Order: sequence, then structure tokens, then C-alpha cells
Amino acid sequence: MYKCCYTTPNGWMSENHTSKYITTNFFFREDKDSIGAVNWYKQTEAYADISTRCDSMWIEYWGTYEDWCDIGKNGK
Repeated sequence: MYKCCYTTPNGWMSENHTSKYITTNFFFREDKDSIGAVNWYKQTEAYADISTRCDSMWIEYWGTYEDWCDIGKNGK
């Protein structure tokens, strides 16, 4: 599992318009290859949407799918 993190301006919450809001978007990849995950994610509709409104974006390895299931994130 990987997570895409990105910051978006959240100026309406701060007087000086410098606060940022960090959002995460998780996605599954069978192999642990961060470069491959970035390249794959850049082909998704989620990236197309995020890239138009974020200040910065990064992708990092989160853990295995089994770890994801163990904390109940798979909906089961």
C-alpha cells in the first residue's frame, strides 16, 4: 500500500493565508517499488484532479495489504 500526500492552500482558515492542509489518498500496488508507484499514480484520474489544485505532492510506502486489512481498512 502506498499513500499519496499533498498540500493544498487553506488560506480561508488563516489571516495571513500561509496555512496548508495535508490530504492523503491510499492505493494498492503489488510490488514495493516507489518509482513505479509514482509513475503509475501519475496516470490516474486522481492525480489529474489533485495536480490541478495542490501545492506539493509526494508518494510514500505505507505498508503491506495485510497490514491494511489488519486495521480494518479494506471494508471487511
